[in-house]
Amino acid sequence: MENAMNETNKVKVKEKMATTELKGILQRWLSAIENNEDFELQVEGQKRIIPSKAMREGWVNVEVESKHGENEFEIELKWNGDAQETYTRQ
Repeated sequence: MENAMNETNKVKVKEKMATTELKGILQRWLSAIENNEDFELQVEGQKRIIPSKAMREGWVNVEVESKHGENEFEIELKWNGDAQETYTRQ
C-alpha cells in the first residue's frame, strides 16, 4: 500500500490486488460509465467516489512502460474538481 500526502495536500492511495478483484472493479466501473453513475470503490480501507462527471468531462491516459526488466500498464482517469468530492457521503 502507498498512502502519502505531500506539501500540496495531494493524497495518493495505491493497493496491490489480485486480477480477479481487479476484474470486478473494472466491471463495476464500466457499468457506472454506461449508466452515467458515480463509481464507488474502496482502496486500502478508504472508500472513495469517482463522480460521474469525471467519466463525462475527464480524460484518460494509457501508459505501457518497460525499463530495467520491469513492465507497467497503467490506466489513469483525470478530471478537474475538488478532492472532497471523491470522499464518500455519509
